[in-house]
Amino acid sequence: AESNNHADIIEVMHEKPNTVSVNDVREKIVADVAIRPYSSRYKVYIIPDCEKMNQEAQNALLKTLEEPPSHVIFILATTEVHKIPITILSRCQRYDFKRIGIQTIADRMQDLMDAEGVETEEQVEFLTYLKLNIFG
Repeated sequence: AESNNHADIIEVMHEKPNTVSVNDVREKIVADVAIRPYSSRYKVYIIPDCEKMNQEAQNALLKTLEEPPSHVIFILATTEVHKIPITILSRCQRYDFKRIGIQTIADRMQDLMDAEGVETEEQVEFLTYLKLNIFG
């Protein structure tokens, strides 16, 4: 398992592109879940592109998902939820995220700047910066 910032947040990286193998799951999750978190209440495993798990990896993960330790949270990230087996989906809470519109972001930033007392000139400079450098 790989953690770049926090010992209790682990991203399961793939050995090979476009697949999550049974070895990825066994080595990085199954063997590690019994160990309690180092400094947090929970140990969080993030599996990006979880739809790319092969059948053996799905089965290995499923055994852990059936009776997960109370200190473990799994985040299965995918843009292709239809490729996740129902046996795994039935043990998950699902959250569908959508892109936030630029106007929604700008309106919220305006509200925050008003609440913090940021001057109008600074607001215009900041919103212009966002438009040119972040939102293209």
